[in-house]
Order: sequence, then C-alpha cells, then structure tokens
Amino acid sequence: MDTLIEWSLQNLAVYGAPTLLFLTFIGSLGIPFPVTMVVIAAGALARAGMLDWRLAFVAAVAGAMLADHSEYLAGRLAQPGLRRRFGETALWRRAQTIFERQGAWAILLTRFWLMPLAPAINMMAGGRYPVGRFFFYDLLGQSLWVLLYGGLGYFFAAQWEWISQAASVFTWGSLAVAAVALGVYALIRRHRFGGGDGQRVIVSRATRARLIRPLTLRATAAAVRRLRPASRLPRQRVAARRALIGTRQTDDAGGLC
Repeated sequence: MDTLIEWSLQNLAVYGAPTLLFLTFIGSLGIPFPVTMVVIAAGALARAGMLDWRLAFVAAVAGAMLADHSEYLAGRLAQPGLRRRFGETALWRRAQTIFERQGAWAILLTRFWLMPLAPAINMMAGGRYPVGRFFFYDLLGQSLWVLLYGGLGYFFAAQWEWISQAASVFTWGSLAVAAVALGVYALIRRHRFGGGDGQRVIVSRATRARLIRPLTLRATAAAVRRLRPASRLPRQRVAARRALIGTRQTDDAGGLC
C-alpha cells in the first residue's frame, strides 16, 4: 500500500489534474485506496504552486462522480434480478420506501462523511431513485468533499500527512458510531414493536388491508344505522304535510258542493 501511495503522489505531482481524475475515480469505486489522502495532497500541491486548484477541483469532482454514476448504472441494471428475488418481501418494500424518503440525505452524507457506505448507497439508488436528483445531490456532496479535504490540505500544507491520518480515523470512527447507533435503534424498535416471542412481526400491505377492511365496513355500517332515524324524520314530516293538504282539498271540494 505504501508503494502504491508513493507512486500515486509522484504521478500527481508530475501529471497533475489527469492523474487526480484517475485516482479519484478508482478510489471512489469502493476499492481500498486512500482517495481522501490524495485530495488532501492535491490541496497541498496547489498551495505549493505545483497544481492549479481550479483544475484540481474539477478533476477530483469529475472522477468521483464518474465512479458514483457507474455504480448507479450497475444498480439500475441489476435491479430487475434483485426485484424478482426480493421484490415481494415486506423488508424490500420498506427499504425502498425509506430510501425514497431519506435518499437525499443518504446520498449527500456518504459523499464527504460516511464515505465507505457510498458504493452501496449508489447501487441502491440505481433502483428507483431519479437520475436527475441523484446527479444533483452527488454533485453537491462531492463538491463539499473536495472543498473540505482539499481546503485542509491547502491551508495546512505542511501538516497534510497528519491531517490525512486524522481524517481517516475520523471517517472510520464515525462509521463505527453510526453502526452502534443503528444497532441500538433496531433493538429499541424490536423491543417496542416485537411480538410475544420477542421477535418483530412484519405484516405486509395485503395482510393489513384484509385486517382493516372488515373493521372499516363494520364502522361504516354502524354509522349508516345511526343516521337512519334522522333521515326518516324529514320523510315522515313530508308525508304528514301531504296528508294534511289532501284533507284540506277534500274539505274544500265538499264545501263547494
């Protein structure tokens, strides 16, 4: 790994933006490669005048976005097979619903914070998430990533190696904290909504419809029965008025005779 990093930094210093585009593309595909360190080093090189910071920004964002959209396309192509296998399960539908509601935050945060989760998020987004919205949040997140870590390398060029190590520790530490928090949340939900044996009961939409529909029909029938006496009252009044009018007409006819 040290040899690969040394080779990457040497070529970055010699060839500049094209090497940065290639390295950010490879590093954003989920391959174990310290791509954040490369961005920090690019900021330090820009501070030293060995790299144009504008070209560096465009190259880093473009390389990362090419990798993200490649994974998005892979998820789109693999989606039919996954849907045939898991599409009817309640867990799959729930995951799709949650991603449709919170997908923007998932895409944005995995660009510059929880970066190890980005490939999985990209493939999941390829299922049903609109490509236009994915492009927007991907562009926003990758721009923040390059500005944040490239800016640290630029303003702290003399300590860029220490900053890259601290950034790596922060990323993996945040991922561990997020995993623990997610596990605690899942345990709390299982405890609150679990069945009698301590396991959560997953009810599909069709089952819920079958359970709720009879209750809805009975409630509607009860409401109609409660309204019937009130609806009969105007009819009784109308019939009484008609009988009274008929009696008056009969009396008037008798008087004329």
